[in-house]
Amino acid sequence: MPRTMWALWAALSLSNGFAIAQETADTTPETEEEAKALFRNGVQLYEEGDYEAAAEAFQMAYDLSGRSALLLNLANAHERLGRFDQAIDALTRYRLGADESEQIALARRITHLERRRDEETASALQLAQQQAEQERLKAEVAAAQAQAAQAELQARMAAADTGRRAAGASKGLKLGLGVTGGALVAGFTTTAALTWAGSDGWIDAGDQQTYETMRTLHIGSWIGAGVGAALLTTAIALPGRKAPEAALSFNPTVDGGTVAWRMAW
Repeated sequence: MPRTMWALWAALSLSNGFAIAQETADTTPETEEEAKALFRNGVQLYEEGDYEAAAEAFQMAYDLSGRSALLLNLANAHERLGRFDQAIDALTRYRLGADESEQIALARRITHLERRRDEETASALQLAQQQAEQERLKAEVAAAQAQAAQAELQARMAAADTGRRAAGASKGLKLGLGVTGGALVAGFTTTAALTWAGSDGWIDAGDQQTYETMRTLHIGSWIGAGVGAALLTTAIALPGRKAPEAALSFNPTVDGGTVAWRMAW
């Protein structure tokens, strides 16, 4: 019911002692006055925006007086609170004793509330699905990063071991470069693919922050894959000679990290 219509109904009800109600329960003068007081309190609370307390006051007034017109006020309060099922229930109970002239308007309002309820339920479900998909993608990216970091650590250990043992040959160095390059290419290419696969979902969901974060990670992943490819090329082209001293380092940053490769012949 529009706010102006509701206010008019409230004024008529107060001035005429709930005259609009068609059906009443057997009440004493004391309970009648108590119900009126609760109704007036509910009106005040509704006007102040305290719909929770207003709904409670209207329900108590209805329980005392049994006047069906109070169900309209109760439905208004529940609608304001987004409790569409309870609002529909109150209107349905009121409709049982309503005049024929009210039936069409009541049916339309109930249909409107049912549509709003279904739309909000669908929106909530869609949002939950989008959030679940984002969490899944983030978990996959995190797993790929962990795998790449583990591979990089293993490559560093292999390179360090090669540097200690390959005193007169470059075979160990070539192997270390190849393993390091391959690990970097595999790990960072996987990360780049995962961040690219989820980009459309973040854009559709309007999650700009996640999209920008994953975009930065995507770019950094391709840089890391490029470093790995360079190491593989170096391993292939490296001639057999005295093994150089070599070190590979990875420095994490906010946007991903930097990879540094140092050689001393």
